Amino acid sequence: MEINRRDFVKLLGGSIVGFAVGGVGEALIKIPNAVIPLLYKGPRIETWKMTTCAKCPGKCGLRIRLIDGLPVQAFGNPLAPPNNGGVCPIGLTSVESLYHPDRLTSPMKKVNGKFQEISYIEAYRMLSNALLGKTKGASAFAAQTESAFMGGLIREFMSGINSDKVWVDDFASMSVSPYSSVSNDKPDFIDFSKCDFIINFGAQLTEVSESPSYFSRAINDFRAKRHEFVTFSPKLSPSAFKSSRWIPVLPEYYEDVALSLVYVILNDGNYDKNFVKSEFADFDGFSKLVQEQYSPAEVEARTGVPSKYIIETARKFSTASSPAAYFDESILHSSNGTRNAYAILALNAMKAFAGYGKLKNQELPDFSSSKEEKPTGKGWNPNMIIGDKDLKVLMIYRSNFVFNSPNAEALKKAIADIPMVVSFSPFIDETSELASLIIPDHDDLERLEAFSSTVTGAPVISMQQPVLKPFYSTVHTGDLLVRLVGDLEPSKKWDYKKYSDYLQSYLKPVYKRGKGMLMDQKKPTGLEKSLHQAGWQMTSYSSFDDFWDQIQRYGGWWNPFPETEAFRPKLSLTTAQLAPAGKGSRTAAGGQKGSLRLNVFMKNLDYKGNMLRNSYLNEQFGVERDVYYAIWIEINPDTAKKFAIEDRSSVKVGTAKGSFEATAIYNPAVMPGNIDVPFGLGHTVTAKTYGSNPLQYCDEVFNEETGSASFSETAAKVG
Repeated sequence: MEINRRDFVKLLGGSIVGFAVGGVGEALIKIPNAVIPLLYKGPRIETWKMTTCAKCPGKCGLRIRLIDGLPVQAFGNPLAPPNNGGVCPIGLTSVESLYHPDRLTSPMKKVNGKFQEISYIEAYRMLSNALLGKTKGASAFAAQTESAFMGGLIREFMSGINSDKVWVDDFASMSVSPYSSVSNDKPDFIDFSKCDFIINFGAQLTEVSESPSYFSRAINDFRAKRHEFVTFSPKLSPSAFKSSRWIPVLPEYYEDVALSLVYVILNDGNYDKNFVKSEFADFDGFSKLVQEQYSPAEVEARTGVPSKYIIETARKFSTASSPAAYFDESILHSSNGTRNAYAILALNAMKAFAGYGKLKNQELPDFSSSKEEKPTGKGWNPNMIIGDKDLKVLMIYRSNFVFNSPNAEALKKAIADIPMVVSFSPFIDETSELASLIIPDHDDLERLEAFSSTVTGAPVISMQQPVLKPFYSTVHTGDLLVRLVGDLEPSKKWDYKKYSDYLQSYLKPVYKRGKGMLMDQKKPTGLEKSLHQAGWQMTSYSSFDDFWDQIQRYGGWWNPFPETEAFRPKLSLTTAQLAPAGKGSRTAAGGQKGSLRLNVFMKNLDYKGNMLRNSYLNEQFGVERDVYYAIWIEINPDTAKKFAIEDRSSVKVGTAKGSFEATAIYNPAVMPGNIDVPFGLGHTVTAKTYGSNPLQYCDEVFNEETGSASFSETAAKVG
């Protein structure tokens, strides 16, 4: 049943703040018929439940307010270490997706080009029959999840059906994926207790990162200690604004900058010679490459970064006691992104990765045994669907990779040739609309999930408990995959009956170690820390079943007193891994006379094209620019004047793939020659299309290793 939005707010006493905001007309709220009596005649009993927000990589703890068992409002959980009670607009609107009018309520199959509702039994039979007897490589799985647990299950599932065509898009693992090709290890966190100088290469730490709330606090404290934080990036983002210095540079030149910093450090001789001698393979060949090609003067000529800034930054880095050069998943969004990451790893090696830390005793679950494919190094990715004649079944979990890619049309054509395409999305999006079968997952407030993190310097497991029973005939995708493994591989030892069994198998070792504490109290005092070190345990559960119940009830577990050690990896970095590919598009965007460069940037209100179906987030998307439900471009005033572009004027932005209308906004913090365009608008499957998807107009340029789309290598003109 659908009821008027304002009536719904009135029935619940106006408690849903996010729903009370207008601007897009009378949105409808989808409510099951069985719930209506509670709305009108319920006793108005208030209760609270803890859970975790999964709508971005931050994994923030949430407190959900319920009236008569119905979620009406979300707040931050003050006892959750990742966010300490902080919450962004995405978290505040967590309740909205539960009642969203576009939610799918049952499995659907496509008949004559249109979706029809079917039973779960029929849907399961269609999928299991499609998977039976398939040869190696006949099936593929594309997933987007911030849960290492769900990612691990997907990999185990694909291994069970004899396929290595699996892609799990997880911000945390993608951020450290370049380490897998050149190192035997990866860091767990920036050690802010020791780190005294940070160089940030393009990461939006306080907006789109593994923990925006934590990084906001950590960087504020870092700057308060008068430590320096330097950012190289193409845009003055909020994170860059917090820096001691922002140095504009195009993403494809991060490698040049990083190796030029190394050039200065090598010539000064102020680097950790013991580390590079014992842990850096082929250091002599690497040094020769740097000396021949990356002097500050040469790099200034290539990148526009003044050599004086390179020299100054390099010397501050080399004289700091524990510096860190940082990157995350965003670095992969350029044609040479993985090589950029390798260069930054080499820069860190000059000071033995002194600014990073590692958990001494790994207390979190290890999924390495279930990873049948490497997360980098030219592993399978959705672009490989194109031209794959062997592919018979494609499964998609919460990934809108068609919307997120500049080669969407080619992907659509390739997907149309796959006999069985199954989506587990709770909504119709630009990718799930191409499916022949949809088995929708629960809403986040209806499902069980777990998340792990080390970004705060402590091991953390955050839980997403079902806040209420599912409204509709949806199914937890984890339960579905567990059942499929049991049915398709009867000879395989598989002890799980449902997804909760899978989670419990990984959490039992955490319980048995008897360390850490639930998120049911504030961080322990110094006295309690001393007692803990003397052997006192902070556990308050008598059995695993008790632990399992409480970790859900309180929203998670963490160890406030972790044992840590220095991060000291062995680098097997070769000069070939740093050498240009030869056909890189480093000068493509600027190589056309009179052209500008399209630079697509992400906002923290959307992550990978899934969030802006929510009306409140749509209203907030352009609020700081006074642009609503429309696309805009940001351009340097000097650049704008060269092209006779007036501030707040309507312009047409054109590329080789077409053009779109936008509002031009002067921003002196945009690099000269760039047009900065926000990503997230332009969905074509919603009731109304707001704005444009800039990736639709981008050149089809991808990271040479991972297949990630480039966000900054497209030539554009404005008229």
